[in-house]
Amino acid sequence: MKSWIIKDVRNYMDKMLRQNSFDLFLLEEAMINASMKMEFDGHLYKGYFADEDLDERFNHGNCILYADVRRIFFEAIKGKNTPESFKFVFKAPRELEMKLASESEYNLSEIGGMYLNVTFKDGSLTVTAGVSLNVFRQDRILEDNWCDFVQNFLSRSGFDWE
Repeated sequence: MKSWIIKDVRNYMDKMLRQNSFDLFLLEEAMINASMKMEFDGHLYKGYFADEDLDERFNHGNCILYADVRRIFFEAIKGKNTPESFKFVFKAPRELEMKLASESEYNLSEIGGMYLNVTFKDGSLTVTAGVSLNVFRQDRILEDNWCDFVQNFLSRSGFDWE
């Protein structure tokens, strides 16, 4: 697990809420404390989708693409008042999990998820990357590769951190 404290919160939020920087990720959950508490569960519900949409959506994983719901979060957070706190739990899509698993010599079945947590509280924004495994492994190759991917993503996106 590795964490980064983002220096320019406004720039980060603009890219997360208004631009497509985070659209490659799935959204597992979100919680926003603003004028009211809002909680979102990003897990897909099979009964909602037509059969032809279901396979395509589940090819990415069991959560909704952030690109499909980004506008909802922009509307929930925009305004002159800063939320008291929020937390977004992003998840790597299946294609990225497969790529990093292969590079790390892991089986996909060993991976519970590769996560990117974005937490804002007391004016500070922290990004934390971590991996959930379904089995015990002594090595940290996959987690190191995931953290490297996240740090490269942050750099490419123009974010500065401490």
